[in-house]
Amino acid sequence: MDFGDAQAIFEMTQEKEDEPLNAELMSPSKGMRRANNMRCTCERRRFSTTFVQGLLGRSVRVSLLIDSGCCNTLINVKTWQQIVFRDQMSRKVTESTLRFKSSNGNPLECIGRTNVLLSLGNTSLWHPVHIINSDCHSFIMGIDLMKRLKAKVNYAKEIFTVRGIPHPLLSVITHSKPHCRTQKLAPHFI
Repeated sequence: MDFGDAQAIFEMTQEKEDEPLNAELMSPSKGMRRANNMRCTCERRRFSTTFVQGLLGRSVRVSLLIDSGCCNTLINVKTWQQIVFRDQMSRKVTESTLRFKSSNGNPLECIGRTNVLLSLGNTSLWHPVHIINSDCHSFIMGIDLMKRLKAKVNYAKEIFTVRGIPHPLLSVITHSKPHCRTQKLAPHFI
């Protein structure tokens, strides 16, 4: 199978948006084929990003990304500037020696560390956050803040509980681009 065959199989699977793309592409009845002892597998990975609505400072409403894989809580520099501007809060930032990477492995520039007032429902607290120079999410709630809030996430019921008080989760499911992979088959599979 050459690149053209793999591309043709990939295009056939792309047309069938309603069917899952993680199936082995062996059956001609599914519009998929095997050519010259090669098999093509197409998959589309799904990523679920989960948020909860919160308030930063006294007036900046944001969707807080829940990231249990992040040890520290992060804030985007633009969001931090909004809080400082709107609420006339202290601009005190201390140096941070920590280095951060995004989920894809790219380094994130850390400007420093500051304290931010966070409110979720009737729970408010000041929490240290690291300011990052990135266009990613406004606020990334790390494990440090989740432990402090005694937070629990129930994905089945789509609830984020803070100190016994439930808050609705907002989930965004994103799909990566379909990925087509070819594999040479052993002679006994032909």
